[in-house]
Formats: sequence, C-alpha cells, structure tokens
Amino acid sequence: MALTTVRSTGIGSLPAISGANLTSLNASNISSGTLNSARYSGGKIGQVVSASSTSATTTSSTSFVTTGLTVTIPSLASTSSKVLVFVDSPIGYEDNSPDSYVFCTLYANIGSAGNTDLGKTGDKGFSGMYENTIAYNDLGWNASWNFLHSPSSTADVVYTVYFRASTSSASYVWGLEGKGTITAMEVLA
Repeated sequence: MALTTVRSTGIGSLPAISGANLTSLNASNISSGTLNSARYSGGKIGQVVSASSTSATTTSSTSFVTTGLTVTIPSLASTSSKVLVFVDSPIGYEDNSPDSYVFCTLYANIGSAGNTDLGKTGDKGFSGMYENTIAYNDLGWNASWNFLHSPSSTADVVYTVYFRASTSSASYVWGLEGKGTITAMEVLA
C-alpha cells in the first residue's frame, strides 16, 4: 500500500462532515457531546434521595409502628425502573427483662395507594434482634439492610421504616443515641 503525503498548502478548506447518518457508532469512542438517553443500556442511576433523623421512637407494640424515618422518591422515569433502598439506624432495648425479639421492616406507599409491607417474611421484616434474659440493662446495636423494589409505576413512592416487639413486656427504641438514615436510588431499566 502506497503512502501519500498531503501538505497543508494549496488544499483549501475541507467540507463540513455531518454525523447525522451514522447508524453504528460505538459510544466508547465518543469523548464529548451528548447521547440520547434512549441509547443507554439499563442499570444507570436516575435519581437519589436520602433522609435522616436523630429522633428516637419507642415501642412495646406487637404490631408494626412507624419509626418516623421516611423518604419520598418522586416521579419514577418508567414502570420498569427499580428502587434500591438502604436503611441504617441505631436501635436499642431498654430496662426490661423478658426474652423477646424486635423486628424491623419497610413499607412502600406507591402513588398514595396505601402502605404495603415489603418485609421478606411477613411479620418478621428485614432485620431483627433477640434478647435472652437481660435483666434491666440497656442494649444497643445497628439495624441495617437494603432492598431492591420493583414498584411497576411512575408515581411517587414513599418508603417508611416500621418496627415492632414480639411481646408487649419489652421496650425498643429506634434511633437510640444516633442518626438513622434511609436512601432510595432509582435504577433505570
């Protein structure tokens, strides 16, 4: 193959080249500009919202009650979007002696249609702790989990953390001496 040398003198200006008719362009070769979002593959993060609270909530209820820790992720991009939710908070057991469990779960309210418990095992929730014969001592630990939710909607979704005791003789404190956080990330399809 012969090589040709072109010098800048005497050629003049070259015509403008348009990329409008390109049909198979590898995006990894693009170093600047904007791509249409319809050309992206799934798994991108559409939005991230987070909330935190330093308020403590105490319960001896054997039914799930709100911790007050809540976050709203607005207007999902499509019905095939998923929402990855992270929950983290200190929780404690105070001044009781019965053997008991505490259970924590996550509720979702999609488009104001009412709360749905997303807990993996019905009344057991996502996270829990068992205390055995602790006589009038306070205990503290961290409740932490994540969950990938498929709301199948473009409406706002409100996520709220709930908790409950296994016996009304036990007293549990959500947000004991610390900050609880909840983060929701929309994962695009």
